[in-house]
Amino acid sequence: MTDYQEAVQHPARCFRDAELRRGAAMRDRLGLPVPMTGNFASVYRVVTGGASYAARCFLRYRPDHGLRYAAISRCLGRHGFAFTVPFEYQPDGMRVRDHWYPLVKMEWAEGQTLGSFIESHLDDRAALAMVQARLHQVVTQLAGASVAHGDLQPANVLVTVDGVRLIDYDGMYVPDLGGTTAPELGHPHFQHPRRLATHFGPYLDGFSLLVMGISLTALQLEPGLWQELKAGDDCLLLRREDFLHPGHTRAWQVLKKLRDPALANGLDRLLHCLARPADAPVPMERPGPSREVPRPAGSEQTSSRRSAAPESRPEAVGGPVFLAGEFWAERLITLVVVGWCGAVSYWVWARGLPAWVGWQFGGGGLAALVLGLAGRYATLPLVRTKHRLQLGSLSAGWRRAYLGRRLARFQARYHQLRQQRDQRLTLLDQEEARLRSAEAVEVTKVHRELQEKLAAFDREREGLKQLLPQRYFTMLVANTYRAMVLREIQDREARAVQFAAGKQERVRGEFAPRLSRVASRRAQLHAWYGRLGLEARQQELQLAVAWTEQRLSHAKRSLQQYHRVTLPAYWAGILGRKRADPAGRP
Repeated sequence: MTDYQEAVQHPARCFRDAELRRGAAMRDRLGLPVPMTGNFASVYRVVTGGASYAARCFLRYRPDHGLRYAAISRCLGRHGFAFTVPFEYQPDGMRVRDHWYPLVKMEWAEGQTLGSFIESHLDDRAALAMVQARLHQVVTQLAGASVAHGDLQPANVLVTVDGVRLIDYDGMYVPDLGGTTAPELGHPHFQHPRRLATHFGPYLDGFSLLVMGISLTALQLEPGLWQELKAGDDCLLLRREDFLHPGHTRAWQVLKKLRDPALANGLDRLLHCLARPADAPVPMERPGPSREVPRPAGSEQTSSRRSAAPESRPEAVGGPVFLAGEFWAERLITLVVVGWCGAVSYWVWARGLPAWVGWQFGGGGLAALVLGLAGRYATLPLVRTKHRLQLGSLSAGWRRAYLGRRLARFQARYHQLRQQRDQRLTLLDQEEARLRSAEAVEVTKVHRELQEKLAAFDREREGLKQLLPQRYFTMLVANTYRAMVLREIQDREARAVQFAAGKQERVRGEFAPRLSRVASRRAQLHAWYGRLGLEARQQELQLAVAWTEQRLSHAKRSLQQYHRVTLPAYWAGILGRKRADPAGRP
């Protein structure tokens, strides 16, 4: 990074491109170039004449950079997307310390990052809705061409006067790159928590779009969430920890309290995505809240059209709309059948035939009428919707029970395996502690023997000082003898130290293989339990249970709106009787 800073200060020497050589990098108050640094590259704004370019310098080297950018350039040039920025990959575009490095030259795109735009337009619901719709269109167009940005996040989305533009194509997927791995995994706050490098395909942007769509929808309903959940360019309202613990974090609880159907649907879809593999496609739906966003005071309604036909959906509080409709077909059939039965009965009575004949014709006609109307009732759209919700609720209940039993069995097995692993690790720790203790005892013994020998040598030196003056007549003879004896003591002392060091090494050498076997067994134990993937499987089951509970709760809430869709209510509508509304309305 420092090398890039030094090189960019002299564009005529560091750039190979003629336009960049004539330009100058944007500088701060201290006269230093201003980089915009990410995880994989630093971007410098180079102004030359009346044009501005972005010089993208890579912080990590990849040998396939050129092939990837060539494939991306061909694909974007073939489709001509209006929301992408033209670029040129230069394999030897920048010289740093007499070495040439790759560079990406792009047109400089003016605009605000998505995070900055949202923060400055929190009170402008129309602007947020416009950005959400444009972003949805952009991702839809990319998906239609089997292309994915790969790192869709607020910092890589620029809001301009013309709409939305995408930048940073390091992790982009195009069809020519099929079968390769992802060079980067994207921002963790906008990617599936279980995404791997092998997850590289046209489905990548669906999860990121869903996360940003949920945040934009919630901010249109409640702008104060921006400050409450500490949003910004790095993350919006949801973070990676919310993906790892869905439904149980503060952000989930806050978003659920808004009670908007579209937002609730988005959260359900996100929960469903988290329960599925990272490479599962995410369906794209119409963005925005489903209920009308409160308008500022003094604003006028832009559309005054009303529907002349009654809606074919349940009312907000009362029963279904069809109960108040005109059942002219059913009433006509009823009059015809009842009249026919009466005529037949009168003819039987007039002819003097037995009474049971008339009763048989009349009863048969009435039975046919009842069965026919009951069959017609079953085909009504609201009735079919109610039956579908009932079946969905029943299916979700069964699946919840099945997943609950499966999760309970798995957790029992999981705890059993954890206990076995902990017991084995405890035994290995005890064995390692015993071996290290035995090794320490042996080393201490060797060290103590060495100290005893060194102490004996010291005593021998002290005795030599006292005996020499008594046994020798002249100091010359005494000093000569003393020097000879001292050299002998030093040699013996050095041999003792060398012998003790060698013995300590032999002791450690004897214990090292045994300690290594213990460490190897511990590593094998961890690897075996790691391959089982117990934590990941438990998390997947918990997510599946949570998603099923959401489905069951949603089905039950929907069924509450269909409590008046009943056969007696249908008969009352046919007979022209009004039934009281449970909410107290006539």
